Amino acid sequence: MSAVEAVFAQARAAPTARGARLGYAAGCFGTDVFWQGTSFFLLFYYTDVLGISSTTAGLVFAAAMIWDGITDPIMGLIANRTQSRLGRYRPYILFGAVPLAASYVVMFAQPFAAAGLIVYTLLAQMLFRTAYTVVSIPYGALSASMTSDAAERSRLATFKVLGGAVAALFVALATQPFIALFPTAEEGWFALSILLGACSCLALYATYRTASEKADTVELQQPPVRRQLEALWRNPSFIIVIAAIMLSSIASVISSKVTVYYFTYYLSKPDLAGIGLAIQVVAVMACTPLWAWVARRYSKRIAWLAGAAIAIVGQGVFYAYAGTDSIIVMSLVAVIWIGGSAVPVIFWSMAPDTVEVGEWRTGARSEGAAFGIVSLGQKVALGIGIGLTGILLDVIRYVPGAQQSAVTLEGMHAMMTLPGLVAAAASGAVMWFYRLDGTLHARLVKALQWRAKKRR
Repeated sequence: MSAVEAVFAQARAAPTARGARLGYAAGCFGTDVFWQGTSFFLLFYYTDVLGISSTTAGLVFAAAMIWDGITDPIMGLIANRTQSRLGRYRPYILFGAVPLAASYVVMFAQPFAAAGLIVYTLLAQMLFRTAYTVVSIPYGALSASMTSDAAERSRLATFKVLGGAVAALFVALATQPFIALFPTAEEGWFALSILLGACSCLALYATYRTASEKADTVELQQPPVRRQLEALWRNPSFIIVIAAIMLSSIASVISSKVTVYYFTYYLSKPDLAGIGLAIQVVAVMACTPLWAWVARRYSKRIAWLAGAAIAIVGQGVFYAYAGTDSIIVMSLVAVIWIGGSAVPVIFWSMAPDTVEVGEWRTGARSEGAAFGIVSLGQKVALGIGIGLTGILLDVIRYVPGAQQSAVTLEGMHAMMTLPGLVAAAASGAVMWFYRLDGTLHARLVKALQWRAKKRR
């Protein structure tokens, strides 16, 4: 390793400026206005606005998500091997912002298609997912390039989650009132997609301007694809992290997707659906700094396990309560998400840490490939969960826009509670075996620096 590369290795461990942290948070806002828009409302939009059957809507959603996941590792490898004067990851954030916004608008232009609605729906969402990959994977890998300090990565993850939470709160509270301003729901959704696209472009540009890749002026030789994938395969910490997030995603997405249905039909209070979603987001915003502190004070593993335990208790009580008091329901949702808020901040903090494990074991640094594979696993899990949501809605005999039967309402209650309980328990069981704490990671970074100096 050359002298300039050794300087780069030391520079990457330096603290990140507050402006760069805020810029990094803005990037998560820029991507998550789309992610949360589709997560909260797209399945409901398909079934209750476009009139697509629940199973078909779920399978369309699942197919697009799996396609998204397949493209993620490819994009990760491409980004990881990019060399430009703008950096390795920042060019994709800059030049991908407008195509991403445009593809989101196309997805909600489908009511104006004369025929082939289902085919159009699938192709439009696949186009959006591809554009999303081009921006989100480089954005996710950017934190590993900004610093190699585990504590600083925890701070970046905290800012990232808070940026995403602001986006989720904006989408949850603004969507239904905004759509109500228009003569038809179709026109309202189309106008909303344009508004979200504009907000996203501004936020992603802020990330490009403020975030700094320490490797911008250093042309590091990238290892072959085989070595990058080997670095991940021989990385037990990485395997545990990806398994935990997949288990969490595949079941918890069912509870998340059914929230709008639950408030609309089970509680018969559709006007509170946005508030119910907002409570989840506020819990994440309020507790993210707490979980970040727990991770720094104790360990990221302890933070994950503690959050999972709280979520399990909340889901268990929610399942036992079959009433319709909206105050009690929203209180239980808040408790669940106080625990569940640990997952995103700890996951996005753990994932960069695993890069150094693979680098130590194989000599190959592969943050782009790592985030691509992580995103593949997460999105395949989400696709499966969303597909199951559509199928389960048909199994419980859900009829869009109609009075639901007692069997259907009982099924909605089970979908709202049991999958999240299983998800929290399963991810906690896997995370029990995670051993990469802050002390071990700091020793690993020092060892990598020592090995770099030795090779000079």
